[in-house]
Amino acid sequence: MALVLAAPALCRAGGSGCADDAGLLQAQTLAAAGVRLPVVRHFCYQDRSGSYVLYLAAKSDRQQGGERLSSMLQAHLLKRAPDGALAPQWTVRDFAASGDAGGWFSPRLQELADLDGDGLIEPLLVYRFSPRENEGLCCERIKLVMFYHGRKVAIRAESGEMDGSRSTVANAAFFSLPGAVRRHLVDKMEAMYRAGDFTFDNSYRFVPRRDPAE
Repeated sequence: MALVLAAPALCRAGGSGCADDAGLLQAQTLAAAGVRLPVVRHFCYQDRSGSYVLYLAAKSDRQQGGERLSSMLQAHLLKRAPDGALAPQWTVRDFAASGDAGGWFSPRLQELADLDGDGLIEPLLVYRFSPRENEGLCCERIKLVMFYHGRKVAIRAESGEMDGSRSTVANAAFFSLPGAVRRHLVDKMEAMYRAGDFTFDNSYRFVPRRDPAE
């Protein structure tokens, strides 16, 4: 059974799961960790390999319809030593495209879970990019990113009003995942579709196609 530390619950409670929020958000700590953009959320968790902090950072330099958006998003996972030192594990960087109004993280849809029962948590990030106001649903994009045993798994999807205008693709690492982990990600996309969170392509029962860009 997967061990899930529900990020949505943390968000609803307004908490991070961290015992020392003030220290983790000090300018000196962030600079040493390589976090250059303003932190919008942070989360802490433990698994059998140690303690970790996940920073979500965004430039927050754009606005549309009263919403603050960003031209640049970054996520940083760092391992915490007993003395409090932070060691970088991985970083995700992404940018708004020319037709995007901007992007933002979706902590409500994020997961901190042990998906294969090996005692290691694989953070699953969800972030999206909105089209400029007059471009409709055709250009809305979403990405699901997870690091599984050191490999970056990335799913990219574009929405649309018609089935033929939607697409969902994944990199090679997705197709090498254990079947149960792949199924979890596909089920998550279907659940998001049913809940109206994003209009994924359902042509193949929500299973991504191989990314032709690879």
